[in-house]
Amino acid sequence: MSDEQKAIERSEKFIEDYEKLLTQPTLTNSTRVRAEKDVEAMKEVLDMAVRYADLLE
Repeated sequence: MSDEQKAIERSEKFIEDYEKLLTQPTLTNSTRVRAEKDVEAMKEVLDMAVRYADLLE
């Protein structure tokens, strides 16, 4: 497995773990909304990284 693929998998795992934190009852609504936007942004960046890695292959 290439270093790029390992980095992508670690990023996917991080995003999944971050999403799990959004279920915590201690989060305020505004914090949850901001975090959900962060997750969407991270997914977009990861998608771009995957497409770029595919281009390099």
